[in-house]
Amino acid sequence: MSVDSPNIKDMSKNIQNTSIDSPVIFLGFCERVALVPDGFVNLSKWNVMGLKHIVPSFLFPMSLLGFNVGLAINPNDLQPDSKIRVTGDDGKEVGTINIATKKELGSTQTPTKEKNNVFIRALSHGWTPCFFQINDTQLVIQKPGTYYLSYVGAEKEQVIGEVYFAPVDLQPLSDERT
Repeated sequence: MSVDSPNIKDMSKNIQNTSIDSPVIFLGFCERVALVPDGFVNLSKWNVMGLKHIVPSFLFPMSLLGFNVGLAINPNDLQPDSKIRVTGDDGKEVGTINIATKKELGSTQTPTKEKNNVFIRALSHGWTPCFFQINDTQLVIQKPGTYYLSYVGAEKEQVIGEVYFAPVDLQPLSDERT
C-alpha cells in the first residue's frame, strides 16, 4: 500500500492564517473515541485512538459520515451556535459542521456522549478537548487534496486547521499477503 503524502512545506502554506484568536482549534480526525469514567468519581476522560491530519482513502468521493472530529474548545469565547466550514484547496465549500453549546453552571450531570450530544465539563480558563461524530451525509470529499476547517464566528471566519485526504493505491497481492 502506498500513500501520496503531501509535502509538509506545502501543507503549511496557510499557517500564517491560523491564530489562537479562535475559540476552537481543530485537532484532527480520529478512528475511535470514547468518553469513559475516570475512576469511581463523577468525572470522565477521553480515550482517543488514531488521531490524524492525513486521512488515507482507497475511494473518492468519500463521505465524512461517521468520522470522529477532535476539537479543542475555549468555552469563554465560543458562541452558543457556531459553525465550522470545510473548504477545499480550490476554495470550494464542502459543507459546514454545526456546533451548539450551552452553559449550565453548577450542573451535576455526569459527562456523557450520546448519539447527537456530548456533555462535558469545561474549565472556565483554558482549552477543553471535545470529540464528536459527524452525522451529516452531505459532507462528501470529492477528490484527494488539502482541505481547510474554518471557525465561522459572528464577526469573522478564521482557519482553525487543515487535513489532507490522501489517495491510497493497493499493491497487487503477493505470496506474503495471501
